[in-house]
Amino acid sequence: PLVPSARNEVFNVGGDQPHTINELSIAIAEAVGAPDHPRDMQPARMEVVVAVSNHDKVKAVFDPPAFVDLPTGLERTVEWYRRTGRRFRPIEFSSVEIRERMPPSWLRPDLREAPVCEGSRVGDALAADQPRDDTRIDL
Repeated sequence: PLVPSARNEVFNVGGDQPHTINELSIAIAEAVGAPDHPRDMQPARMEVVVAVSNHDKVKAVFDPPAFVDLPTGLERTVEWYRRTGRRFRPIEFSSVEIRERMPPSWLRPDLREAPVCEGSRVGDALAADQPRDDTRIDL
């Protein structure tokens, strides 16, 4: 990993403020300029009502950016997508630390298992050969 102290650690990441799925769907509709877009309200299920992540561990290991509220983060995300997203291609690693139990859609015949992740790529080219600053979302 880029931060050695993060190796083999689990980090739970989420928003600093809790939001319901309904609040999130309304905020997304507003951010993309479709506040009247219909929402399909499903019956309530036996699931967690409110989940909030504690970021103390993330803050101790990484240097995360300052808090951004939901409307501002969505506005920036929509702006990035309109500028870049339609031509965005995900960056893939040429190796992973553990292949076991990876979702089948993530596996590729050329994906190797290695003690340390190596060589990210975009499509068939190594990312180092194709600088792609437009793939970042700076919040």
